[in-house]
Amino acid sequence: MTFRRSMEPRTVSRIYKFCPEDRYFENQPKKSPNRVAIPREEFDMRTLRRIGVCMLWVFAATALTVIPRPLLAVDIDPKKTEPVAVVNGQPITKSAFDRELTWFKERLERQGRPVSPPNLPMVSKMVLENLIANELLWQESDKLKIVADDAAVDEQLGNMKKGYPDEKAFYDALGKYGLSGEDVRGFVRRSLSIKALVDREIVSKIKVSQEDARAFYDENPQLFQKPEMVKASHILVKVAPDADEKAKQTATEKIKTVQKKAVDGGDFAELAKTHSEGPSGPGGGDLGFFSREQMVKPFSDAAFSLKPGEISDVVETRFGYHVIRASERKGAESITFEDSQEKIIEKLRREKVREKTSEYVASLRSGAEIKTDFGS
Repeated sequence: MTFRRSMEPRTVSRIYKFCPEDRYFENQPKKSPNRVAIPREEFDMRTLRRIGVCMLWVFAATALTVIPRPLLAVDIDPKKTEPVAVVNGQPITKSAFDRELTWFKERLERQGRPVSPPNLPMVSKMVLENLIANELLWQESDKLKIVADDAAVDEQLGNMKKGYPDEKAFYDALGKYGLSGEDVRGFVRRSLSIKALVDREIVSKIKVSQEDARAFYDENPQLFQKPEMVKASHILVKVAPDADEKAKQTATEKIKTVQKKAVDGGDFAELAKTHSEGPSGPGGGDLGFFSREQMVKPFSDAAFSLKPGEISDVVETRFGYHVIRASERKGAESITFEDSQEKIIEKLRREKVREKTSEYVASLRSGAEIKTDFGS
C-alpha cells in the first residue's frame, strides 16, 4: 500500500501536543509571555520515564519537519560502525544511537533539564529501546506494504525546506549531524510509513465515548477547578541577587521613587512604560490574569493581598524590585463537564493510543529476534 496526501504529516510541534508530559516543562500561560515565571521543576526520573513514553509515540506517529530529528534506527551505511543492537538481522549502529542520544539530550537541555552523569545510563537505555521500537514498526510497515511513495516524501521534504532561508541552509543543518539529503529522505519515508501503520492499526480503532469522558470528569474533580486569579500590572527595576550593596541601594531608591509617584496618583501604565525594566514595560506593565502558582511566591503573596485598585509596597524577588497594582480578581470556580468534554475525550484518546502503541510494539517484539549484548 502506498499513499500520498491522505497521509499528510503533522509537524513535530503539533505532535508534541499529543504528549501532555511535554507541557509540564512550561510554567507560564502562552498568551502572556511577560509574566514573572516561577522556577522550573527539578528534573527527575519519573519525568524522564514520561518523556520516554512520548518519544515512542513521536517515533511512531510523526515525520521529520525540522532538523535535527533522526528517526532512522540504522545508518544508510550500516558498516560504518559496530551495532549496539540487531533487530531481526537489521543492525542499529553506534553512530545512529549516538545521534539519537545527542538529539534527546539537547532537547532536555533546551527545556532546562540537562541529563546528569548518574542519569545517563537510564537515558541511554530508553533511547535504545525506542530505536528498537522504531525499527520493529518500520519492519512491520514494510511487511504489510504500507510504504510512503516518492510523492509523499517529496512533499514532506518541501515542507521541511520551507523552514530555512534556502536549500544551502537546509543542507548545512543536515551536515551538522553528519546527514546527507538521501539520509533524510530515508528518515522521512520511514516516518511517514510508520505513521500510516499506526494510524491504520491503532488510531483508527480507538473509540472514546461520552460516558468515558463523564466518568473521568467525576473521578477527577481536582482537575476541573479554576484557581483564584488576579489581574495586575507591575513595574520592575532589575537587580541581580548577587549584586553588591551599592547596586541594590541604587535600585531600591529608584523603585521607591516610582512607587511614591504611583501612590500619589500617577498613571501606573505610563510609569511602567517609562521606568519598568521588565518585558511587560512597553505594554504598561500589564500581566493579565494569573494564579498564585504562576508567579514566584513573594510576587504572588503581594499581588493576592491587594484589593482592586491598590498599589503594593516594594516587593523583592530574584528578578529585582517590583511595584504591583491589582486591577481585578476572580474567585475559584469549577469547570463544567460541558466545557471540558472535548478536551477530556482527546486526552483519553491520546492515552489509549499511547497504551495501544506500546502494546503493539510489545507484540512485535515478542516475535522478533533482538540482540543487544554487544558490550559498552
